[in-house]
Amino acid sequence: MRQVSGRHHVPCVWETHYVTPLAHFRNLRHRTLPCGPLQPSDTYYVLEALPREGGQSITFVAERRYAEKLLCRSGRLPLPVFNPLYRSYVKHGTERDPRACMSGLNADLYDAIHMLCIVRGDMPRNGITRTLESLRSNPEAPVKKHEIVRFAHALAQGGDESPLSIAIERLRKAIPGLRDFPFKFLRVRMLHENLAVGL
Repeated sequence: MRQVSGRHHVPCVWETHYVTPLAHFRNLRHRTLPCGPLQPSDTYYVLEALPREGGQSITFVAERRYAEKLLCRSGRLPLPVFNPLYRSYVKHGTERDPRACMSGLNADLYDAIHMLCIVRGDMPRNGITRTLESLRSNPEAPVKKHEIVRFAHALAQGGDESPLSIAIERLRKAIPGLRDFPFKFLRVRMLHENLAVGL
């Protein structure tokens, strides 16, 4: 396995690992990523690789063309690009978004996890990948308390200034007409669980 900018970036990792796509993003202006420089029009994936013979999983960032080649060889389907404008302009015949089947809380949590990834360029390393996979594969299943706690812990890693507010600001600068992100269902649930909101 070779290293690029301190991260695993391995075209043939599918031979030794099970690869799961976690998120697919459009690159924002002035964003430096672990997989190297990308143009604003390019997209990238956050992937998770689990060794086939057992061991600890790793997450890494890869450019779209490499990531989708890797997913194709692994027999996994590519993900649609995360689109924060989705609920603002759904059109007939467009690609189905996982959030279409989600409750307000599930959709809020799905958006918030993606935004944390945008601001960090990677996935928080506290098990939140399982929450994201659960939201995508079972969009109607109610969110459990431990999944909200995981998100709160990931949010708290940003220090005094909420990394989510930073991500929203970057999105607003990069995407004209971005809708508001009140996260009202997620706020209520976090307050109910006596967790620091930070949204």
